[in-house]
Amino acid sequence: MPPITTQVSSFIYNGDILGDVNGGPSLWIDSDMSTFSVRNLPNDGTWDGRIGGNVGNLTLNQLGPGKLRVGGRITTLNVATSVGNPLLQQLGQVTPPTAITQMATIRSRETSSPAMAAAF
Repeated sequence: MPPITTQVSSFIYNGDILGDVNGGPSLWIDSDMSTFSVRNLPNDGTWDGRIGGNVGNLTLNQLGPGKLRVGGRITTLNVATSVGNPLLQQLGQVTPPTAITQMATIRSRETSSPAMAAAF
């Protein structure tokens, strides 16, 4: 009998993925996904989540300081805010003073190294 496999194509949840009371991973999906979208990952440094494959569109309203491991490639990442250890940390002065609100990586066609782009 062949092994049974399951693929989660989309995971959309308008709520918080808090954690496993027994200390294991709070999230464990071992497949490629077209969409993974949740409201908040908690302000908890021990939080642990895993996605084993590629993710087409990963969207989070709030990213906490825990670890979300993605074993494949993320095509589009959207994070609105972060807590604990901020995702967006402005390390220098911008003239005129403006807060950085978005960040993205893009791959240059001339080289294979990623470049950073920021929106103000």
